[in-house]
Amino acid sequence: MKSNLLSFILSLTTTILLASCLGNTDGNTTTYYDSAISSFRVGTLNKYLTTTDKDGKTTVKKVAVDCSKYKFYIDQATHTIYNPDSLPAGLDIKHVIATCATKNNGVITIKSMTSDSVRAYSTRDSIDFSQPRVFTVYNHTGQSHTVYTVKVNMHKEEADDFRWNLTTVDNDGPAALTDLRMLACGGSMYLLGRTGGETAIYKTSESSPNGWQKLAFNLPKAALSPANITALADKLYLLADGKLYVSTDGSQWDEVAPTTMTKLLGASTARLYGLSADNGIVSSADGKDWKTETMDAGAALLPQENIRLMTLPSLTNENINHLVLVGNPAAANTTDSTACIWSKVEDNSETASVEPWSYNPVATGNPFKALRLTNLQTARYDDALIAFGGDGMGTGKAKAFGGIYVSKDKGVTWKRDSTMALPAVFKSSKTHFAMAVDSKKFIWIFCGESGQLWKGRHAAKGWATEQKKFEK
Repeated sequence: MKSNLLSFILSLTTTILLASCLGNTDGNTTTYYDSAISSFRVGTLNKYLTTTDKDGKTTVKKVAVDCSKYKFYIDQATHTIYNPDSLPAGLDIKHVIATCATKNNGVITIKSMTSDSVRAYSTRDSIDFSQPRVFTVYNHTGQSHTVYTVKVNMHKEEADDFRWNLTTVDNDGPAALTDLRMLACGGSMYLLGRTGGETAIYKTSESSPNGWQKLAFNLPKAALSPANITALADKLYLLADGKLYVSTDGSQWDEVAPTTMTKLLGASTARLYGLSADNGIVSSADGKDWKTETMDAGAALLPQENIRLMTLPSLTNENINHLVLVGNPAAANTTDSTACIWSKVEDNSETASVEPWSYNPVATGNPFKALRLTNLQTARYDDALIAFGGDGMGTGKAKAFGGIYVSKDKGVTWKRDSTMALPAVFKSSKTHFAMAVDSKKFIWIFCGESGQLWKGRHAAKGWATEQKKFEK
């Protein structure tokens, strides 16, 4: 028994001594037979731009694009290497200088794209990455190797490419509606409008622009105003006949609470907002308990028509929203050519500080003011706001559907975006149309009378985000 115990102790001591001798200074065991690629990057790539002058002469210009800041991720579990943030479109991806580093000075080979032959990797040779390439790294003894698939992702479209797609709605009902309002909620699009003194509601999925179906619903159709509807947390809220209602499908509406509100202004990601009987702004998290909001200017400066409340979540604090309220002055105002804009910082943290609503007057000399347009339509478009409408009102001279205006500074300035120019065949009533943005960042414009439905977005808004972190 003592002999067996002595043998065990000697064996254990020998193991510890050997581990100590093989260990490095930081206490980690080092194995000199590993084969791995430890880093990968690309350098400067060429882009060829073709231009045509007024005489029809074509010129091709080569432009060098520095791509060294695009990070490549190495998944050592699946032996794949790729860049989750794709390179800009149009680069010469067939001639790429790549820089690789290996563990313990391993040797890299690259497999041919057309056969099983291989060649040695060199930082001086360009590589064709028009398709994934197979890299093999050998350790310094040649007794171990690891095979990697390397993919250099490049966008097929330029970031600001914008394409409008046309659908003509088969159902004649929507085209005949007036006082149109469109909004997205829970993966569906809703279109409301008036016809024959009553409100109608149509619904389709975000993926089916031509699938509009008229809904039967359990509220008095004559009492509903399309302007008094909003969405919060995948639920629709509607103000009608002195009561607030909620629905998850647009058909079954349940009463939330009676209210003295005169208008439902909209919703943030956390609260509903409305206009009280004394023309002040009120808010509620549940539609039952409402509190009066503070305002830094008189209620007479609030918008009265075509009102939209848009939410821009903070990029640094998930509890903070930047709210922008946009709309037109009352129709009786025949002089103003600008829209009314108010803003507020909404703090939804446990230690929230109450911020007032602030009136944003048009600054003197601002050449990019918010235009007062007939049936003004506004919406949040990713991290910006967009506006669109008919003829200019008051003293405004803007022509109907003159373009889509974009604000990237929370409503201070609005600039026409040339990339979103409407197609030449765009056709709509100048007073009855609606615009909304869905959850996939597509802009929808429904045209009264013609029944045209236009849907489009910038290419970059639809680019997928690939995995950037890997768990060990």
